[in-house]
Amino acid sequence: MTSLYELSNDFKEAAVALAEVDDPRAIADTLEGLKIPVEQKALQVARYIGNLDSEAKAIKEAEARMKARRDALNAKAARIKAYLKDNMEKCGIDRLSCEYFALSIKKNPPALVIDNEAAIPGEFVEEVVVKKIDKASLKKYLKNNDEEYAHITHGTRLEIK
Repeated sequence: MTSLYELSNDFKEAAVALAEVDDPRAIADTLEGLKIPVEQKALQVARYIGNLDSEAKAIKEAEARMKARRDALNAKAARIKAYLKDNMEKCGIDRLSCEYFALSIKKNPPALVIDNEAAIPGEFVEEVVVKKIDKASLKKYLKNNDEEYAHITHGTRLEIK
């Protein structure tokens, strides 16, 4: 089967070769004859793109379902772990073990809790400045002005509906 790339090259080569032909009807018929297989192949490629997009969407939906399930399992494990810890502490049990695993209640490292952020002395505060470019306003400005630091470009895209 001929590829779209080969068909488009054949079309382009024919257009160049026909530039020297004087019969407009012959040129139109030849190009139309070459154009039909290109159009058919392009539609086949578009159908394939649709299939790939559908498969990717199905995978994304499956990932979302699996993530929801994973999150639910993690949350359930965390709740049961807290339940076990609370009950071990209530009973004064700090160690348990069997042939498969060992349980122990451990102290966490010291954690900082901020009660009043505004009252913290300046020596402990780091000012962070985040620079953000207002691209919409800059684009609007550049439509009427030329500058060295930025420019507007116009690309193309294939839209399949």
